[in-house]
Amino acid sequence: MLADQRLILSLNGSLAGSGAQVAGEISGFTNPKLDLVVTSPDVDFSRLLQVANLPASVRQLQPRGRGPARAVVTGSAAAPVVDASARIPSVAARGYTAKDVAVSAVYGRGALGFRSLEFNMLGGRVSAVGTLALTATPNVSIRGRAERVNLAALPLPPDLQAAGIASVDFSIRGTLSNLAISANGDVTRGRVSGVPVQRLSASISYANGNLTVNNLRATGGPGGSIVVAGSVSSKSIGLSASAQGVNITSLARLLGMEGVGGIGYFKGRITGTPEIPIVSGVAEIFQGRYKGYDIDYARLSFTGEKRAIRVTEGIVRLFPAEVRFSGSVRGIGTRRVPFNLTGEVDRLTVGKLSALIGRELDMTGTVSGSVQASGIYAADTLPGLNPFRDTKASADLTLEDGT
Repeated sequence: MLADQRLILSLNGSLAGSGAQVAGEISGFTNPKLDLVVTSPDVDFSRLLQVANLPASVRQLQPRGRGPARAVVTGSAAAPVVDASARIPSVAARGYTAKDVAVSAVYGRGALGFRSLEFNMLGGRVSAVGTLALTATPNVSIRGRAERVNLAALPLPPDLQAAGIASVDFSIRGTLSNLAISANGDVTRGRVSGVPVQRLSASISYANGNLTVNNLRATGGPGGSIVVAGSVSSKSIGLSASAQGVNITSLARLLGMEGVGGIGYFKGRITGTPEIPIVSGVAEIFQGRYKGYDIDYARLSFTGEKRAIRVTEGIVRLFPAEVRFSGSVRGIGTRRVPFNLTGEVDRLTVGKLSALIGRELDMTGTVSGSVQASGIYAADTLPGLNPFRDTKASADLTLEDGT
């Protein structure tokens, strides 16, 4: 119907091969204004994307399946504003697939604003709001929440693998090639690089194909709390780390070590690469135990890799004794562990000295002085047998209260 430069429409037709209804009006023929409602109960979204005049960045999406859609089109014909809602069976992009996608959005002036966006991905349900500027370099600003996401499916560096079910709040900002992502939430049945985690928060950035994790905070795992801050990428590690009240027994079992116990504290740095991380700092152990030896307190300033450690200053207290030492140990976690140590001993009982060197000493009392020792520790030695091999030792000791 045509009246007063207004074209009033009520049509049934086809939209990208699907049945559609169009109702509303077009006014002003010199500069047409639109006020239309388009509905379809069964849109072929793949065909719709092919025929729609949308930016190349949006056409990279791969919708599949059919579903209902509704759009309200207003504004000028040259620059319309489209307020739309749809339910799409699945949308694929960059190797990931979102299923059961429910979207309500407004498109106009080169920007897509999401009033609501919900979909299933990575085993969980994601809901979000935000904007996507559809320029030559699309810019994203989205915030939302993901419920029950499978962490094992995330694209993390090989040596920072995660597992578990997470529910997180997140925000995403930046361009598609340089995203800044922040997230925090709860993890159940979680593991990060093999360590159990109850709660995890982090800031994550993705740029030029390189994933970086910043301000990582994890609690749970082998007792106590672990806090890590800094960055991890596929090429390098730059972290400061601290741990409080960690159960050494549980942590050692995760690393394949037995006969180790105590409560541990640590403050230091983790550098190197994901393949060869280097840990340096100060560690303290209270009520320690190692292969049958009880240790009241130990403090180590050290630098270590996966199989080797160098101690620049160590203090071990086995009441009433105190041992100060430095040295290196290699082959950690293997059957043969070479060591080289230099130290000062104060008030060490002869009985404990005898156990440490694997020899019976025909005396009693305490000894003080300097010692040097090198050799191999055989980790697979049967209980009750001397675990040291090829030991070379020298000492300048003074016997006190001895017989």
